[in-house]
Amino acid sequence: MVNNSVGSSPNFKLRTEYKPNPNQGKVYLQPDPTLKITDKIISTTIPKANGGYETQQHKTGEIAKGLLTNSEAGYNSYFVTDNPSVKNSKETYFVTRGSDGMSVENLNDWVNNNANFTLFNAYIPQAKLAEKAMEVVCEETVTNF
Repeated sequence: MVNNSVGSSPNFKLRTEYKPNPNQGKVYLQPDPTLKITDKIISTTIPKANGGYETQQHKTGEIAKGLLTNSEAGYNSYFVTDNPSVKNSKETYFVTRGSDGMSVENLNDWVNNNANFTLFNAYIPQAKLAEKAMEVVCEETVTNF
């Protein structure tokens, strides 16, 4: 890889010949051991009948966070191999899923990532998450060989 500065594209050495997946096209999704699901909670302060206020908490959804997932940032990546275990794999793939169509559910993704990239050619928050995930996955893959 050469010329890996901000604002430039890295030069990768790509395969030119077709090599079929050694497992007849079957791939295995590797689990993310760092994934944690927590409740998304909001607090509201409401007046009491006898005066004063009380704070109530309400679950409004779930937040998924891990090395390959951050639901608040709209980030989802997948580590896929050609064998059930990373240790025995010959081919590994790192896939980052982009946004689907714009909706209320992924508005944060569109505003914070897609709009920044499209309108201002900015380095987006998801890129930092993907970069960290790729570093860890690459270290894990190399260590297992």
